[in-house]
Amino acid sequence: MKLSFRKKNILFRVGILMALMLFVASFGCVFGPYRGSLEKEKQLKAVSIGTFHYLGLKENGTVIAEGFDEYGVLDVRDWKDIVAIAAGDNISVGLRKDGTVVVCGNINDELEAVSGWADIIDIITCDYDIVGLKKDGTVVSTHNSGIYLDYSGWTDIIAVSACHDHAVGLKRDGTVVACGENDHGQCDVETWTDIVAVSAGREHTIGLRKDGTVVACGYVEHSHLEDDQFITEDIGCCDVAGWTDIVAISTADSYTLGLKKDGTVVACGYSDNGDCDVTDWTGIAAIYAGGPSIGLKSDGTIVKTKNPVDS
Repeated sequence: MKLSFRKKNILFRVGILMALMLFVASFGCVFGPYRGSLEKEKQLKAVSIGTFHYLGLKENGTVIAEGFDEYGVLDVRDWKDIVAIAAGDNISVGLRKDGTVVVCGNINDELEAVSGWADIIDIITCDYDIVGLKKDGTVVSTHNSGIYLDYSGWTDIIAVSACHDHAVGLKRDGTVVACGENDHGQCDVETWTDIVAVSAGREHTIGLRKDGTVVACGYVEHSHLEDDQFITEDIGCCDVAGWTDIVAISTADSYTLGLKKDGTVVACGYSDNGDCDVTDWTGIAAIYAGGPSIGLKSDGTIVKTKNPVDS
């Protein structure tokens, strides 16, 4: 049986993860404990998915963390009065209700700069980068990722999403701006109107219209070996043209989720790990793509697809 290039890559990554987990079990001093459990919580109001850890925001403004504690990324026990969270690549970020920001994990001088931020109303992460949306509609960033994303000309922004090498901003009038790489057309959003939410993926962007339909731009390719030749195909993470009654969107590297107003979830794209196995979810109030997929239910509990990290 021949394995595709992507499957081989996934198997390799899973093997590395299993080796790391075995190492941690034997020499826990390196990564620290795998602590916390979002699935046991009953009062969650938001979730964020990082590279090897998750964050959960509780109704009382405290935060729970689950995953590998590399660089102290799970050190959120003392956080209070948190209103938003963002998990990145070995960093955890919390937004306090006073508009200031707290961070833990792999912190360098640039990330320490967030201690001086004020009037922040939302936060996101993009790999190692932290991005803050200010209440005046402008955007600040630590500019800590490999690609410099220029937010300097952005105004009247009400939401931001970024992934790897590009970012998109939703303006108050329902239009969208973008910056960064555009080799796959992931920044071709200039004609979008009546948008109420945006989500940036690896080489694509998803937008939710106020009528409950969804638009997309860009594409993500998958290469596999067939008859001793590499075949490249679009994996379909932008196949959202038929979606209706959508109230929230979330996209990741290779797949997209849509939350319908009846609390069910739809998905499209490529998922070897079962990240798109969400058709039986019900009573969902919020969705989070990233591998695994997480659904936050209206009762404050979560459902989660299986992920090799959790095995």
